[in-house]
Order: sequence, then structure tokens, then C-alpha cells
Amino acid sequence: TVTENSGSGSVSNNHTYTLAGVYTLTLTITDNNSGSETSTFQYLSVYNPTPQGLFSGAKIFTDPSTNGKVMFGVSTKYSGTSPTGKVNMSLKSSNLDFASTSITTLVTSNGSATVRGTGTLNEVTGYTFLVTGDETNQTVRFQIKDSLNNVVYDSQTGAPDTDTPTASVTGQIIVH
Repeated sequence: TVTENSGSGSVSNNHTYTLAGVYTLTLTITDNNSGSETSTFQYLSVYNPTPQGLFSGAKIFTDPSTNGKVMFGVSTKYSGTSPTGKVNMSLKSSNLDFASTSITTLVTSNGSATVRGTGTLNEVTGYTFLVTGDETNQTVRFQIKDSLNNVVYDSQTGAPDTDTPTASVTGQIIVH
């Protein structure tokens, strides 16, 4: 909504993304007196829903804050134009057991993948998750948030959602 001294107006624009990825949107409006306002929206996932989208990985990574071993499994792909699959993570030293209940987005690009969805933590519903994997570096990131969007677990605490994963995997990450 654009509010003016003598009423209100609207603004619109469009942009075509040519590569899949996660983007930050910024809109700047400048009036005829050179006054301007900027608004930022984070994040927009751009993907090409094709049957070739696949993100899988399994085994172990070390949690950087507890040095505990995190067991994980990711098996996601596109079924038609919808992402499907399962994500599981267990950090026994912190009593965390996560299991996905739905996959909402899957974005693959240049050997990296990000999957988001909902799930249960210790068999309690109401959690969302983000998992990012990098096939080239064999790294992964897990993030779990509660229903109020508070971070419950993050293997890269404080890092933006779009950061490259840093936890080295003993196992394998595959992105197609």
C-alpha cells in the first residue's frame, strides 16, 4: 500500500527469474520530490518443478555447539509438480528427534538443494524445518523452528537461511 498526503495509490512491478534459488526482494519507490522508501521481503524461493528435482542425503554430521553426533536422512524429489519425501534428524545428546510430516518446497540449483516443510519434534506437531545440502562440498544444514517462528535447533546458529551449509557429512549428499 502506498499512502499519499491526498489519498492512496498502488505500485506494481514484475521480474522474471532465470535460475532456481532463494532470493531477497527489495522494492524502492521514489516520488516526484525525490523522497524514497525501501522495503525488503525475505525470502522468495524460485524453482522449476520438474521430475528431475532430487535431494537426498544420509548418515552423520557433528553438531557444532554440542559436538554431538547428528543422525539424519533426507529423501525428497518432485512427484509431478509437487515436492514429496521425508526428512529425519536425531541429536540424542540434546534429546531432539525430528520427523517431517510434509514437504512444502524443494529448490535445487548448481549442486545445492534446499527443502522446507513441517514436522514433529519429539512427536509433538507444529514445527517447520529448513535443510540445505551441498553435493560438491558434502555439507548440510538443519534448522527447526516452533510455531512462533523461534529457532529450536540450527546447525548454523545466526546464519541467514540462504547461507551455504557448513557441517561436513560422513555419508553422502546427492542433488540432481
